[in-house]
Amino acid sequence: MLLRLYRAMTRTIAIPFVEYHLSCRVLAGKEVAERLEERRGKAGWTSQAIPKNARLIWIHAASVGESLSVLALIDRLLKRYPSCFVLVTTGTVTSASLLEKKLPLRAFHQFIPLDIQPWVRAFLDVWRPSLALWIESEIWPNLIWETTERKIPLVMINGRISEKSFQKWRWAKSLIQPLMRRFDACYAQSSEDARRLRLLGAEKVMEVGNLKFAANPLSYDARELKNLTQAIEDRPVWIAASTHDPEEESIVAAHTLLKPKFPDLLTILIPRHPHRGKEIRAKFEKDFCLSQRSLHEPLSSKTELYIADTLGELGLFYRLARIVFIGGSLTPIGGHNMIEPAHFGAAILHGPFMTNSKEVTALFHKAGAAIQTNTEESIAAQVEKLLLSPAQCEQMGQAARNIAQAQSQVIEKVMAGLEKFSKDLD
Repeated sequence: MLLRLYRAMTRTIAIPFVEYHLSCRVLAGKEVAERLEERRGKAGWTSQAIPKNARLIWIHAASVGESLSVLALIDRLLKRYPSCFVLVTTGTVTSASLLEKKLPLRAFHQFIPLDIQPWVRAFLDVWRPSLALWIESEIWPNLIWETTERKIPLVMINGRISEKSFQKWRWAKSLIQPLMRRFDACYAQSSEDARRLRLLGAEKVMEVGNLKFAANPLSYDARELKNLTQAIEDRPVWIAASTHDPEEESIVAAHTLLKPKFPDLLTILIPRHPHRGKEIRAKFEKDFCLSQRSLHEPLSSKTELYIADTLGELGLFYRLARIVFIGGSLTPIGGHNMIEPAHFGAAILHGPFMTNSKEVTALFHKAGAAIQTNTEESIAAQVEKLLLSPAQCEQMGQAARNIAQAQSQVIEKVMAGLEKFSKDLD
């Protein structure tokens, strides 16, 4: 009943409201005005770069984290199916900007159409994918329904359902169950995700692990690394990565507690959303000597706080410090990716809210690769301990690196699972 009502409303009634929503997003900088037609299902310039009769693999990844997690998979797919092309769709401006720099040849980006039935049909008419891969847990009823109505295999990769989403969907079973049954397969990140997917109606579910383990180590600019390494010299340094408001206040409070023992301490703040650099600067510039990377301010010997508010440079900064605090974990956001710094042998700290990756977090703790810190005092205490004990820092970092390397076979499981759905791609 709910599904029929949703599809009926998104056929005509919802269109004026969605158009207004789009115009508001343009004004807020959340849409690219020149590419707004893509949100209505019309093809952008990328359609001209793909031969008319070429086989196409469509990958939908909601935003930045999901986009980065599939880069290694895209490389494998293009090698396995050399005559195919890959279309990656996302819904955020930041992910689009990042992917345009990182996608290989024969892979292109387009914004996902909003879930309006005629727009979805227009999108599928243009692209005619041979295989559709959805990353994590984006549930858009019209996109799912219309894709499978055209007999296009639909597979969920890196499936994840948070506790919050699970509880929400349980109250809308008449909507979610018919949709989950439409997936030809769901490859879940963890046993808990697999359990929730089954309870929501998915029928062919397999736990294969977290695809983020298989991601290539983040790239970096060698010249920038040399410049920053020379600027930092032998100063003690640590990183707070992918932070949200008000997490920076706790990080800077920890920095203040550490200063008496480490007068030349450098704290690198990397906000999850780079546009917040100006906001972070305004909070702390009166009391601290800081430099802001987006303004090309030099990192000097006097810099206490370095605001790394640029896009796509995490790989650069993860090579500069052996201690990394994972943002999104001091507030109920659920924590961000601890696998990325693990590739570089970082000792990992995080707050109490790591609900986005409970099993991964437990794995890191069991191996002694991560430590939970709940307050600015405990953050400062653990950073102090690691700065004073390079051996412990090295041990934690090596444990983290070992986990990342050991789990990398997840991509092999995914590729093997996709073989049955890709007979038309060779």
